[in-house]
Amino acid sequence: MDSINTDTREDSAFEDSLPNEPRAGKSKSSSSGTQSKHPKHGLGSLARGFAKLFFTKKFGVHRVVGLAYLVQYVALILCYVIDYDRFFKDSWLLTTIPLTAICQTGTAILTFTFLPKKREGGYINDVGSISYFFVVENMFFVLILGWQYIYFQDRYYVFIKEHLWPLEYAFVFLTYWWRPIFPTTRISEDLGKLRKERKTYYFYLVMNHITKTFYLFGKHIIGFYLNYLRFTNAISPDSIRYVFLTSISGSFSTTIAAFLHTLRFKGYLPGWLSYTIYASSFATGGSAFLFKGWEWFTAHPWILLIVIGGALANRIPRSNRWFDAYQLGVMLLFHFGLVNTGGSWSDVGEKVRQVVQVAMKEGLAEGRMAELISDVAGVARETLKWMVWHPEGMAGKVW
Repeated sequence: MDSINTDTREDSAFEDSLPNEPRAGKSKSSSSGTQSKHPKHGLGSLARGFAKLFFTKKFGVHRVVGLAYLVQYVALILCYVIDYDRFFKDSWLLTTIPLTAICQTGTAILTFTFLPKKREGGYINDVGSISYFFVVENMFFVLILGWQYIYFQDRYYVFIKEHLWPLEYAFVFLTYWWRPIFPTTRISEDLGKLRKERKTYYFYLVMNHITKTFYLFGKHIIGFYLNYLRFTNAISPDSIRYVFLTSISGSFSTTIAAFLHTLRFKGYLPGWLSYTIYASSFATGGSAFLFKGWEWFTAHPWILLIVIGGALANRIPRSNRWFDAYQLGVMLLFHFGLVNTGGSWSDVGEKVRQVVQVAMKEGLAEGRMAELISDVAGVARETLKWMVWHPEGMAGKVW
């Protein structure tokens, strides 16, 4: 394979596939020394560009799978917009879309091994190369998004509860236990690579912070919170319609975004515009909460408090172990039916008052805090031991 200078250029899924137009600010010189004209734009030109984009031999498998994904994605959006109940709700596209995304990401991982292996992803910037670690890491997000596509379909829900409960627990509660299988790129590393002398510096600075904020929102609310509601069957069929809206948005930000990156590289889109389109998918996903957020948050205060607790645990410096332990505890609470999916905020306030009162009286006043911690640890240990010897109990039930 030819050597590639990754310091000044970027490689992506369809890097060499677009028509050979001059890059912005550059032109090709003819043999006579004069500048060549831009190729004519028309149906013939678009057809040739399309054929070269998806049907050339180089990276051929990846291109064809990418085309299959794009076609399904457009069809899925049309089904949602035209008639949700008739075309979307029971569509097999809800199954084929996540499977195709996994194949697409897998072919990218196997194909683009020549990309630099660096900690910054390279996507949230307008200079430098995209990282191979970013490509591999994307598989993690494609998997957890694919899980929601499958988990929120009624045709699979009961079967998962009865036969695939280990997978359910792994994706609903222990997602970040197996996260280390994939490399991690840091948004903070991308921030460090921004150049203040560039005109786009403040644009990407703001966009980096927007991306990080949405990532946290997606992780704890779109991810954990919605999965908890589905685990307890506490989300209505009408609400599931809006969950799928967040999934469609997620498909854009995990898979379609790679195509935007290519258009930016080839000079078809300015970097700022490419990234603005990418960031717009955040708003699309968040729009679901404009319709159902109040209902989701107010109807299940106990689950919301659990998610807030997880977000706080996740913000503790060097908190991976604390967060993992917290998620294990959450899994036990849900497994044994100790989470009340109903109630009200007044019920929550009363329970919090009781817990604080007991802790203050028995823990601090009577000096039994260490003993209480030991008791809790003993219960957790015995619970885990019981779960090992009674794995069938983990299957839960459909409420």
